[in-house]
Amino acid sequence: MSQPPAYSPTTDFSQEADSGTVPANNIDASKLDAEFNNLNTTIDAILVNLASSQADDGSPKDDWVDLPALADDVINFITTNGNGWYGVDTGSVNAISVTLSPAPTAFVDGTFVFAKMVATNTSADVTLANTALGAKAVVTDGAGAKPGIGDLLIDTIYGFQYNSTLDKYQIVASTASISTSLAAALAAQTAAETAQTAAELAETNAAADAVSTAADVVSTAASAAAALVSENAAAASAASIVIDFSDASDPLVTSDSANGDGNGLFSINSKWTNTSSKDVFVCKDASSGAAVWKKIHTEGQAINTERATVPSHATTSAIWAALGNEINFTGNETLTNLPAAPHAGASRILHIAGACTFANNANLIVQGAADYTCVAGDVVAVHAKTTAVFLIFITKGDGTSVVGSSGGSRNDIINGALTVNQENNTTPADDDYTAGDLFNHVGEGTPTISVETSGGPQGDRNWHKIICDVNAQAGLVYFLSNDEVQDFIANGKLSFGVQLKTTTAKLITNARIGILKWNSTADVITSDVVGTWASDGTDPTLATNWSYENTPADLALTTSWQRFTVEDITVDSDTNNIGIFIWTDDGTITANDELCISEWQLNP
Repeated sequence: MSQPPAYSPTTDFSQEADSGTVPANNIDASKLDAEFNNLNTTIDAILVNLASSQADDGSPKDDWVDLPALADDVINFITTNGNGWYGVDTGSVNAISVTLSPAPTAFVDGTFVFAKMVATNTSADVTLANTALGAKAVVTDGAGAKPGIGDLLIDTIYGFQYNSTLDKYQIVASTASISTSLAAALAAQTAAETAQTAAELAETNAAADAVSTAADVVSTAASAAAALVSENAAAASAASIVIDFSDASDPLVTSDSANGDGNGLFSINSKWTNTSSKDVFVCKDASSGAAVWKKIHTEGQAINTERATVPSHATTSAIWAALGNEINFTGNETLTNLPAAPHAGASRILHIAGACTFANNANLIVQGAADYTCVAGDVVAVHAKTTAVFLIFITKGDGTSVVGSSGGSRNDIINGALTVNQENNTTPADDDYTAGDLFNHVGEGTPTISVETSGGPQGDRNWHKIICDVNAQAGLVYFLSNDEVQDFIANGKLSFGVQLKTTTAKLITNARIGILKWNSTADVITSDVVGTWASDGTDPTLATNWSYENTPADLALTTSWQRFTVEDITVDSDTNNIGIFIWTDDGTITANDELCISEWQLNP
């Protein structure tokens, strides 16, 4: 629209009267009419312009000011103080990409971006890119912590704020607070638009003081929005379930689902690590004010799994519903079947307290391919091949063979078949229990370690896969308690066997096996058995009070499973604990090289 015409007087009536051109009491009516007509023209034009920008109630009309009409510094102020940009993620898994309008011209500290996820993240390494400026990594806090796998959910809106100190986008709004945060941001946007409208009205000379008022409205609304975003992000953080928590104390009964101890909301299977004692706890019951935490690991000791009691029954022995993988199995029933397992691969260890019988059939595949009647002291491992078919492995309490079995059934490595995997720590640090309970990772890096359920040396036998870091040796160690060692001292010897292989294009050339002796205080061991790692072909220097009982040698690996043994190793009388140590002995480890381990077996 055009500007109203300016009004300029054409006649000075006072001057005419003073000069005598017109008598003071006689004004020229035609000239007076001309002046009023000029005033009318200007006023009408002002009213037309006001009608296009102002509603009848005096408020600014909707959509009167377009975003391009705002100055760059005004747009930047709004976007960095609570309003931000929104875009739908058009990227891929772990690589968020949004197109922003108007496009930002630089990364500015505090800038908000809201995005709707196209996929749930499958990696902790997530990036956010806007098409104008490129990608930056996504973190969860000012310390640069990465998001957990699955933290960013598909079709969910998240808020990200640029942190110039980290040069990364920080997640500041999650599913618990996003709607409130966006509402606050929208409030800021509405207030800002109102202020901008008032500023434009000032240009029409209809609201001369609207500019300063608008600036105050923008600042107040944007600050309130930013405060709400921050407050709700903190609320979201507090509302999130705590999966893995560390503190210099043990959990309390108030470490519960109601944030009773102030450390967050815990749930069943939340993990708590005491950073002082190194004890590890798992939440078994998160009831408010009555939380139950189970200690599963103490530094220098093995994992003690939960033990439940279940009576035997012909078809409905409730081993899968028991609170614990280790079960006292009572009664003298003949079992012909078991209830459906929760999933294929589930397992339980039964400590026999009666004289139950496992009947060999299509559903219960019993070791030795024959019915077996247990005696008290036997240990039976049940492994769900499918949810309805079960493998039954028997360790006789007296150490003799199961009738019909192809060899001796004794194995002094508990969980040597990797059927128990409660810990399931797939990215262990040095001296950290890993996937496949009771096995401790010792190494120079942080490898990926998993329990695989197919492709093992006997088809469905579980096995460890270790994916190494570059130039970082890695290994697993299994510890025997002092009670377990006594049998070996009495016998004077031990033998150990294991299946090993590597993977094509991810070759580990050699591995080594060490039988380790601990001669200090019984059951108070240094679980990080390596003092100093050595070069290729040289055994690591062991930690104080550990020593090699054998002479480890290179075991040349291929891409096929091979069984390697260390036999007739003397067990000294001053041995208090034993460690079985398997590690890579390869000086040219590249990233993702693989060592595969299965069927740990130890006998006197």
